[in-house]
Amino acid sequence: MEIIKSIKRQDCGLKLSAGNSGETSINLSNEILLFLTNGDLNRGEDIDITFTVFRDDFVKAICFIINNLPLYKTTSQSSERVDYSYSFFNSLYSQVLNLFEEESTTLYTVNLFYRLDGRIYLRNLRYNNFNIRDFLVESKSALKFIKTPAGLNLRLISDYEVGESHDELIVSNNILCNFAYDCFKYFYDNDSFDKFVPYIIITGDDSVRVSKQSDFNLVGLFKYTTAADIERRNSPHRRWFTESFQLQGKEAFLSTQWNASPHADGSVYQLMLPDLISMIKCCYGNNYYYVKNGNTHELWLSNSSTSTTSVIKPYNNSTQKIYFGTPGGGKSHTVNDIVKDKEIRAIRTTFHPDTDYASFVGSYKPIMDGDNIIYSFRPQAFTEAYVKAWNDLANDYYLIIEEISRGNCAQIFGDLFQLLDRKNGYSEYPIKADADLREYLENNLSNLDGIKDGKICLPPNLSILATMNTSDQSLFPMDSAFKRRWDWEYVPSQYKDGDDSDFKITIGDKEIKWHAFLDKINPAIKNSTDSEDKQLGAFFIKEDISDASQFKSKVMFYLWSEICKEEYGTNNNFFRRKTDDGDYKEFTFNELYTSDGNKILIDFIKYLEELEPVSKIIIQ
Repeated sequence: MEIIKSIKRQDCGLKLSAGNSGETSINLSNEILLFLTNGDLNRGEDIDITFTVFRDDFVKAICFIINNLPLYKTTSQSSERVDYSYSFFNSLYSQVLNLFEEESTTLYTVNLFYRLDGRIYLRNLRYNNFNIRDFLVESKSALKFIKTPAGLNLRLISDYEVGESHDELIVSNNILCNFAYDCFKYFYDNDSFDKFVPYIIITGDDSVRVSKQSDFNLVGLFKYTTAADIERRNSPHRRWFTESFQLQGKEAFLSTQWNASPHADGSVYQLMLPDLISMIKCCYGNNYYYVKNGNTHELWLSNSSTSTTSVIKPYNNSTQKIYFGTPGGGKSHTVNDIVKDKEIRAIRTTFHPDTDYASFVGSYKPIMDGDNIIYSFRPQAFTEAYVKAWNDLANDYYLIIEEISRGNCAQIFGDLFQLLDRKNGYSEYPIKADADLREYLENNLSNLDGIKDGKICLPPNLSILATMNTSDQSLFPMDSAFKRRWDWEYVPSQYKDGDDSDFKITIGDKEIKWHAFLDKINPAIKNSTDSEDKQLGAFFIKEDISDASQFKSKVMFYLWSEICKEEYGTNNNFFRRKTDDGDYKEFTFNELYTSDGNKILIDFIKYLEELEPVSKIIIQ
């Protein structure tokens, strides 16, 4: 098994262009985190992780780097151009010698950190005077993580090809207003500045509004005036950039008043990041896409024939389906088969009586930032699945809800209920996101179609799969409006000798065949309850049982508490034993824990064996 990370600007020691950048770690995706840890690392935790690395990879990387100079080394304060020199070559080659000595492979240990805010880093990269970042080139390198029986391998790929060609980072800035200015400057320098002119509206004070109905509305974007007037207007607060653009043959100045989220009181700023991105896509094409990396805003140009981040995948039979059946009937097993080999794209949650909207979608929670307490939006299963699916429309994603009927679905889904109506895979009726969720999505979606006009809409590559025990239907009954928005599939408890559920139960010197037990107990349950809902599934137990008390506490307790306890003293009670004199006598669950408990259990099974149809449960 393997997974590849392509190297972005913030991940590498060698950049393609000058600029200030002080990162020292490597950013990872949630998919890579799950691949490396199998989901065992929680937010706020970190672990040391050791890879086997290969000498040849780094020798090749040195050759590649030398052939692609000049490159740039950056810090948060400066940028240094790197040309060929013996000292530069030696700085790389000596690292390889220090780490590998005379070996072709060696071990490389770093720290994997899952921050409270959801960001994931490989950090503490210097190991034995070696730092892998020094060998990584922006947009030209990749890391391949490989799982082997012996452990994790890490391969470095130089001159990495993404599709037909590399995507290109064209604008990067951690201040939003400067990012907006840099975007316009890029298009200005590339002779395509005026493509938004058809959407210009001039107001009475020579302010320029750029607007397209339902797509973007940038009010007060530019102002036609003079440099002297801008200098006056910028005192005491800077409201306009002082570098001018020629727009329709006149001098125009860009506003600095950009904001990425609404006010706390719900009012909306005039200049919003989503509107800017929508305008760029509309005027300059879908091959331009936005990425938020940490605190840095980035605009990328896909040089492929089709942008992998902007492509909208056609409807691919994404589904909302509830798999229902008896306890242990194989519902989760059915869902697992669907996502087999795609677990890194499956997000799981389990409903219970205390589950609510915040624990399903997310909410603001306090976290420690050094010695300070700050509040940050903490996404939960729905939002995590939503962001991943929108950011990677080329692949299918799955939101899996176990035990959906054990939670109050009306409370948990809230207004998300409306999103479940789909047309061609998309939500037919998008809903407005609240301010907290909207801000989080605007900062974490690389494809802002997922928060267009402040609304959320399920994408066609996101399926929602749920499981439900029919015996639990009465915990929180679902109304018909909720039910009709789902497909339903009954999972019958099917089993045969020799399959994965062909378990053995040992009671004293007797061995019980689980499938034969099911053949007798399930008809008894149906006759007692006039329902199949409480019958036992093949996977009600999941392994051989060698301890009689375990069988009593799991299987017999279920049969007593859910069925026979209320039927004691009636003909519907099948908690009966065949006594030595041939009579049939009722017993209680408590009696199974007396000194005669095991004999009572064997006598109970002998009683079952005499029920129609006849089959042998005790095989020894």
